[in-house]
Amino acid sequence: MTRVISVLVLLLACFYSCLAQKGREVNGHEYVDLGLSVLWSTKNIGAITEYESGDFFSWGETVTKDLYDIDNYKFGWYTMSKYVNRYDSTIDFPSAIDSLTVLEPIDDAAVCIWGSPWRMPTNKEYIELVHECEWLWVPNYKGKNVKGYLVRGKNGNEIFLPCAGNKGMRGVNSGANQIGSYWTSILQNKRYAYEMCFNVSMIDIELNLNHRYMGNPVRPVIDRTYLNQQPENEAVKSTKKKRNKQKR
Repeated sequence: MTRVISVLVLLLACFYSCLAQKGREVNGHEYVDLGLSVLWSTKNIGAITEYESGDFFSWGETVTKDLYDIDNYKFGWYTMSKYVNRYDSTIDFPSAIDSLTVLEPIDDAAVCIWGSPWRMPTNKEYIELVHECEWLWVPNYKGKNVKGYLVRGKNGNEIFLPCAGNKGMRGVNSGANQIGSYWTSILQNKRYAYEMCFNVSMIDIELNLNHRYMGNPVRPVIDRTYLNQQPENEAVKSTKKKRNKQKR
């Protein structure tokens, strides 16, 4: 009888361990632990499934729009009102230099739409995703005719990044199902921000630059420290208690 109980306790522990590894929800959105410094969402903002493109945003904007143009960019273009860390008088009109290089929460699409602790990833976190995970090209994900990369962590957990493309001045999705262009939260210089870019033959480890007004999808993350702040699952607590009793 004792042996049967031990086996059941072990199976229950394995079940909840796998459940914890494969994904949990925060604010109604699932994350996956890939064994990295941050927890990655399973979907893009605005997507219902992991293989959908979701919504597109200009860098620093928190709402979608029909056209992505210098004339309707939130922070202006020739004279920018925010996130200005460099000024070249030979090519730019004067703008106030505020030295902000990281999106503030009020301008972070993930924070504003999904709520904290979700946020947009940094360029370093995307570089970590490339270096520390295995990237497998998938030409037809789950038979949905969607191309992209299956990103597998060393712990075996996975996320899928579809070739969502991007949107420009005419609102057309250039590169749909051909390239992936995902915003980071980091400014490169006055008019450019870092994006993660990939296609069938290339993964831009050093990260690409794109005009801030362009429309890109966003894949949110959560700081790993969030796990340490959460109360332990009651079923896991019960399993630990039974295991301790067995040891006695």
